[in-house]
Amino acid sequence: MTLIVAYNLITDAVLIPVNTYIIFKEFTLEFFQIIKKDTQHPGESLAIGLVDITDFLITMGFFLNPYNWFVVLWKFIIGDITFNPNEEVGK
Repeated sequence: MTLIVAYNLITDAVLIPVNTYIIFKEFTLEFFQIIKKDTQHPGESLAIGLVDITDFLITMGFFLNPYNWFVVLWKFIIGDITFNPNEEVGK
């Protein structure tokens, strides 16, 4: 058991600085985005924000819901597939 723990600590020790740097970078990008006054691209975001995370969760919820699979399959069978992102599934 001790050898397994020692092996995991040795092999994963390389990842600790990399992960720490990535976390530090994400936090600093939030502050640089607030400080930066960009007149050329005012809507551009430098860092991953809460909106990006919620959009990802909503999209994954759509894909993981089996009801949506049946609706899309049914629309594919009857030939009524429209790719309108603003349309609510099931209508």
